[in-house]
Amino acid sequence: MLGSTFLISFILLLSFHYEKRSYGPFAKSKAFHLDHLSKKEKVMIRGLVFGQKPRRGELKSAIKKLHIHHLFTPSGLHLSSLLWFLGLFSLKRMFLFFLFPLVFFLDGFVAFKRVYFIRFIGELLKFKKIQLDKSYIFIFVFLIEFIFWAHLHPLSFTYSFLFLGIIYSLKKSSPLVFLLGIWLAQSLIHSFHEDSIILLSLPLCSFITSLVTLSYPLVILNAFVPLGLCNYLYDLIILFGNVLSSTQKINVPSIYLTIVLAMVLIKRLRGIGVVILIFISLSVY
Repeated sequence: MLGSTFLISFILLLSFHYEKRSYGPFAKSKAFHLDHLSKKEKVMIRGLVFGQKPRRGELKSAIKKLHIHHLFTPSGLHLSSLLWFLGLFSLKRMFLFFLFPLVFFLDGFVAFKRVYFIRFIGELLKFKKIQLDKSYIFIFVFLIEFIFWAHLHPLSFTYSFLFLGIIYSLKKSSPLVFLLGIWLAQSLIHSFHEDSIILLSLPLCSFITSLVTLSYPLVILNAFVPLGLCNYLYDLIILFGNVLSSTQKINVPSIYLTIVLAMVLIKRLRGIGVVILIFISLSVY
């Protein structure tokens, strides 16, 4: 499944990579004043919760360097974090069923809704005591969207297909293999936009993504209570962005890294792939 996911995503990216990106469902909205919070908290909450990406300044620059745009678009990561938190109180199923009639009115949350339907169908089948691998649900949801709606948001569809396909393909793999799969997806996408990639951006992106995902319920709480969490997340993103600026010469051609990671993960020429990966990791492009 990993090889098929990679190939299909590559074809879709070839077709869609000229499409313009949107700034999120609430990009033009000014209804979220959040006057009780600091400036940093406002920027982070508007981005992480409402998908309003910063248009200028040091945060925008750091987000671009770290390749963490996905954190500023409500998606399956955010939903999964909420479901994990609610699951601690046995409220996950109730939340999914309660959200069902409302999700159709979430304008612009395409990535969020895409994963929601995968999780909803899975929970519904579990409730009915029907055993079905989530990989089949993933294929069904994406096939339906491909037929009817993918042309409306092609890049979002492609990115979700790529990342979720790799996640489902490697869900039973070791943490290292899983991480390499995520880096493969990042490297593939990056190769369509820039010739080279800073190697350190991959682990830093993974670290920030994990941190924000785990703390997302608290980020939402921070919208109502000045916890200060978003201040720390803001400063951490800026810090990592500055670190990348100082190491920007340690980079490799994006397409080479993509090919090597694909070789390693698809188990073809595994030994040679590891050697080449170490070699280009030490090179300066």
